[in-house]
Amino acid sequence: MKKITLLLLFVSTSLFAQLEGSWSFTADAGAMGVGPAPGDYSWWSNSSEDVTTRACLFDDEYVFNADGSFANVLGADTWLETWQTGVTEEGCGAAVAPHNGSNAATYTVDAAAGTVTIVGSGAYLGLNKVTNQAEDGAPTNDTTVYGYVISEDGNSVDFTIQGFNAGVPTAEWIFRMTKNIPVTSSLEGSWSFTADAGAMGVGPAPGDYSWWSNSSEDVTTRACLFDDEYVFNADGSFANVLGADTWLETWQTGVTEEGCGAAVAPHNGSNAATYTVDAAAGTVTIVGSGAYLGLNKVTNQAEDGAPTNDTTVYGYVISEDGNSVDFTIQGFNAGVPTAEWIFRMTKNSDTASVEDFATNSVIMYPNPARGVVNFTSTSNADLDVAVYDLLGKEVLRANAVQSQLNISSLNPGMYFVNMTQGTTVSTKKLLVK
Repeated sequence: MKKITLLLLFVSTSLFAQLEGSWSFTADAGAMGVGPAPGDYSWWSNSSEDVTTRACLFDDEYVFNADGSFANVLGADTWLETWQTGVTEEGCGAAVAPHNGSNAATYTVDAAAGTVTIVGSGAYLGLNKVTNQAEDGAPTNDTTVYGYVISEDGNSVDFTIQGFNAGVPTAEWIFRMTKNIPVTSSLEGSWSFTADAGAMGVGPAPGDYSWWSNSSEDVTTRACLFDDEYVFNADGSFANVLGADTWLETWQTGVTEEGCGAAVAPHNGSNAATYTVDAAAGTVTIVGSGAYLGLNKVTNQAEDGAPTNDTTVYGYVISEDGNSVDFTIQGFNAGVPTAEWIFRMTKNSDTASVEDFATNSVIMYPNPARGVVNFTSTSNADLDVAVYDLLGKEVLRANAVQSQLNISSLNPGMYFVNMTQGTTVSTKKLLVK
């Protein structure tokens, strides 16, 4: 009996964890609907146009925290209806108490029954008017019970709620939701090509990369490309960190033969760049002369390495654990898509935005940097720093560095920083802006 009890506890805990996080309505027709019986939502369901006209509802977040607390995060506005105090016309507007997320709320999960119970004045899922009693926005004792069915990958869920009259079910609503991926923590960090066949490929249409993809042998022959880093910093800056060499092609200035060699401007990471993420659209936009993901020749226009206005838009799909991502980019001709590339990448454990050294005893930041580089250390030993250019020439040296190194004398570009503290030596890449 003890073994069975422990197993049931494990399953319940696992399903509880699946609801953790932030959810919003799936941006599609039928994301919400109502009908006379379970599975029958024939009375009404939202149209695809409602995704736009009710955008203030579709961007609301329903948040299940790990500590058992629940929150409605509604932003500047949400969908209002005339049953609410002071509302004379349906439409978007500032949330009305108590359904404005200002009161504390909690949730509990009954995995066996497939239900989640929310307790808190005005707390709700989907539509604030729908309760277990009626569509009146006044749940008894501020408690509402929803059924839920979560997808196998944990990224989508159907919540259902039945209304009752004198103990008889009168209707059932469904709220289909998708898990929100945190924008900051999802792409933030350093990424490199996954060291495997098919890490990059191209073909005539999305999902079809039949024209060409790299082989497993390419991981070795193009190692100078597979160790390149594509860095999304927390402050919104982006950097190509290419090391001593990268993959060159003959379309680039001065390159007569494909192969590994020193990066060619402007695709050498020397120019400042920024990125923005549109989580709803699943795109990341990089702005900066020569900044790129995957292959520097591939742009939204053609394979010419010259994106219009130095702006490139990539699609992205990130894994649930946040450790791998597929970037895609389409080329266009006269507005017609001509090809799609895919770049499959894995997150580097040691990001280029904050460098760890000697088991976290020294942190070097920021990276990329301009003017100064900062150091913090848990050790009292002197830190000696030497900086080398891509040709291996020492261009700067400082002994007994305490907290800062002045790098204003360095030209923009890639360097290697050799750090010595006691008997420990480490070399890190540094991009000077």
